Amino acid sequence: MQQRTCTEAIELLGQVLATPGRLEAEDQLRLARLAVEIGQTLSTLPVDDPRTALLLAGLAESLHHSSTRLQIQSAHLVETTQAHTLEADELEELRACEQLGTLPELRQPPRRCTGRATCKDPAALLSAWLTIDGFAAQRRIDDAHYVIGQFDMHANPCGPQFTRIAQRFHDKTCPPQQALNLARRLAKLETRSADESELPGATALTTSGKLVEKAADELLDEPDLRTRTSELNKLFKAARSQRLTQDPSVEAGLFRRGEKHGLQHYELLVQASDAEVLESLIVQADNPRTKAGSASRQPVPDGTAAAPSEYPDFLTPAEANLGLWKPMREPSVGQRRLKALLNLLQFDLRKLSAGTALHCAEGEQDLADGTAETSNPDDVSPLAPATSPVESPAPSALVRPTVIVHLKLDELLGLADSAGVTEHGLNLTAAELRQVLAKAQIIPLVLGSRGEVLDIGRAGRQFPRAMRRAIKARDRGCVVPGCTVPVELCEIHHIQWWSRGGPTSVANGMCVCKTHHMDIHAGLITALPNHGLPMVILPRYQDPEQKPRRNRINQRAFELSATEPRAPEAPPIVTVDPGATADGTGRSPSTE
Repeated sequence: MQQRTCTEAIELLGQVLATPGRLEAEDQLRLARLAVEIGQTLSTLPVDDPRTALLLAGLAESLHHSSTRLQIQSAHLVETTQAHTLEADELEELRACEQLGTLPELRQPPRRCTGRATCKDPAALLSAWLTIDGFAAQRRIDDAHYVIGQFDMHANPCGPQFTRIAQRFHDKTCPPQQALNLARRLAKLETRSADESELPGATALTTSGKLVEKAADELLDEPDLRTRTSELNKLFKAARSQRLTQDPSVEAGLFRRGEKHGLQHYELLVQASDAEVLESLIVQADNPRTKAGSASRQPVPDGTAAAPSEYPDFLTPAEANLGLWKPMREPSVGQRRLKALLNLLQFDLRKLSAGTALHCAEGEQDLADGTAETSNPDDVSPLAPATSPVESPAPSALVRPTVIVHLKLDELLGLADSAGVTEHGLNLTAAELRQVLAKAQIIPLVLGSRGEVLDIGRAGRQFPRAMRRAIKARDRGCVVPGCTVPVELCEIHHIQWWSRGGPTSVANGMCVCKTHHMDIHAGLITALPNHGLPMVILPRYQDPEQKPRRNRINQRAFELSATEPRAPEAPPIVTVDPGATADGTGRSPSTE
């Protein structure tokens, strides 16, 4: 009887789906929920017949294709309906209905924000609602632009960027993932116009003048998978090579490639004109007659271990016995150039290129700002002669790099074998750490047992530089969970607002990015001081538990327990500022 009822229900549902017409919104949601339940049920049913297993595998593949199309289509609908403008209360009600398995009241018009939207854009809402990475959410939005439709600067719907690939995507006989991968590869060949009113399209051409999209679409008809893949790779390789020949600047940039043999690997691609500027600066700084050139020729550690009795004072005896110290040798050309480049990054290149430092080094007065030469050895230009009796004032810095190292007390005292980690996640060995601490200016931030700063504070609405350094060293970035905005781009927020009587103190400050800073002031996110280790409560639609949380992305393994309320232990922090000055000042980015 049960088998007969199930068969009849399946047949009836098939007849309803085959009938042309528009389903109501409630029926669409019920049908989607039923599809999820059917898939979950099929994945748990036992199958003994190999024929059934094989047919089920084919149907599962078709179901996967349909779900991929629905995934991209739903992302497009989120953007089309401007779902990110829904009020926070509306989103909370939808989340509650989703958890209870009920349907919301959809006959009333949706409640939208009258001012600032709840989420920055549709991708931000998708990321929060689906608990997926922000890049994955943005990729779905971009995929929808490629194969479903775009929007102009006035939010009017337009056609897809790649019309031929869009037809493949909607073709039920073609795997949608194949069309999406092809669209992403085509998008990398397109150059986005600076004019926002101009929508991107398919403009990349092959060497024969045919659209790359058309050539790729024709190759999709090749039945053999290996042949099709090989031909597509050849097509895109030739198109990319032609694009680079026409405009090499599209590939220019500085790229971080990770760690290789204990060294951080960076790749720098520049045009000839920029390379000449870089070469000129390096050659001038590498001149042995200049301060920079003299410093870059200082001996460096050799590759062979030294005797235990010949180790410096920043190595422990245990490390010396392990052969971690290596004798000094002359630096290679590459090492000298690297030192020279790092030295140049600390100076104002505009003044250097104008020849100010060189003129002062030759005993001429700086006519640009009317200042005369100085004999202060701390204010010498990197291009000044190493033995010049007349030295120039140091140019002002455009960007002063600050190295912040996080370590435990045992590591600071040299009692541990582990090492510190920098603000951007680069691990330092114990020897490297002590070398950095020995050479640079150290500004210690004494922390309590739970990681709260105890000994830095100053009155006033704006956070002084010392306070900002302490807060950023403690939080290491935006404190909102999942946010990847680096600490350099964060603002300082008064947890208890300044306008509501909140003090300007380290305990009352927290690092947040600009977007989450606005969310806090809009009432979407609640900030908590948590006894000196700030936490936030996310919106209810994003976190139904309403539990205080803290970003854990930038935390080290031994610190993860400190991200919970009233956790027992967090490490002290040491800030290393190679370019710090006694009177350095700065303006707080706080806007409360």
